[in-house]
Amino acid sequence: MNALAGGGTFATLPALIALGLPANTANATSNLALLPGAATSAWAFRDELQPIGGVRIRLLAAITFGGGLAGSALLWATPTHVFDLLIPWLLLFAFVVITFGKRAADALHSRVTITPHVLIVVQAALGIYGGYFGGGVGLMTTAVYGLLANVSPRALFAPRTLMLAIANAAAAIVFIAAGLIASVVPYMLKTEDNPNGTEQPVFDQIGQGLRDDRAHFLRHTFFKRFFGVGYISSPVSDEVLDWATSVAMQAGLKPTLACAESFSQTDFRPDLSAFRVPTLIIHGTGDQTVPIDAAGRAAAEGIAQAQLVEYDGAPHGLNVTHSDRLTDDLLTFLGR
Repeated sequence: MNALAGGGTFATLPALIALGLPANTANATSNLALLPGAATSAWAFRDELQPIGGVRIRLLAAITFGGGLAGSALLWATPTHVFDLLIPWLLLFAFVVITFGKRAADALHSRVTITPHVLIVVQAALGIYGGYFGGGVGLMTTAVYGLLANVSPRALFAPRTLMLAIANAAAAIVFIAAGLIASVVPYMLKTEDNPNGTEQPVFDQIGQGLRDDRAHFLRHTFFKRFFGVGYISSPVSDEVLDWATSVAMQAGLKPTLACAESFSQTDFRPDLSAFRVPTLIIHGTGDQTVPIDAAGRAAAEGIAQAQLVEYDGAPHGLNVTHSDRLTDDLLTFLGR
């Protein structure tokens, strides 16, 4: 998708948020998920690489790498509640770029040209944006190169795809080092060697609910369990349920179903031994979305330097229902 036109962030980011990841962690994980496709596309187009308006590809790549590091570091420094506010505007900006970018580029091309020095500055800005968010950056890169080089968009596939891959790779380095790349749980599916997992029919029901009436299922079933809403008590308002549903609905049905399947069947247990840093695991004992025995407790057993903190009765969405306690625990852990 990104190799042909771009817009992969629109599929991956809302789906990851729908699974319960904080917006900045979802964005970082989305970045890493798109990296293999960007890298293989860049390799496929490698024979078409050539200087852009007299600026060497290696120089543009170095600038992009530095910008990607800076942008991803900026994301890491952005508080989650601030990024939650920025996400709708970033998605809107990316949507506008994808929708109207070609027409705007064509109009500018007939009126404006840029010099190699301007390209270097703009390339740095594109690298920063690509590391921070990246939605629509491929089309923006194509437009900038077209203004300088006066060549067709097809001829710019190779350098554009390479710059996207480099920005993603730089961001992935920072995100992994900062711990923003998150897998969901060690293993969710109940098998002979995972007796605390969840039976397959439960996941089949989730898939069927998404197919039958996705909006209704998310709003009235999935997110009620996610935030621990019952017949008597409701830890969150209807507005929170509406907000969560609106974010999840930004993903298409196909990627949402794919995420649900990956969520249930991907076995991350072999990865736990690779953790080499102190790791804080916070999990609610009332989690109906990701039961604690197969998730938080199993992860704590498999990670050498793990500290498990259990919130009695808390749901999966404890970042909303127990936000003050969660903030205190995170600050205490980071202050060590």
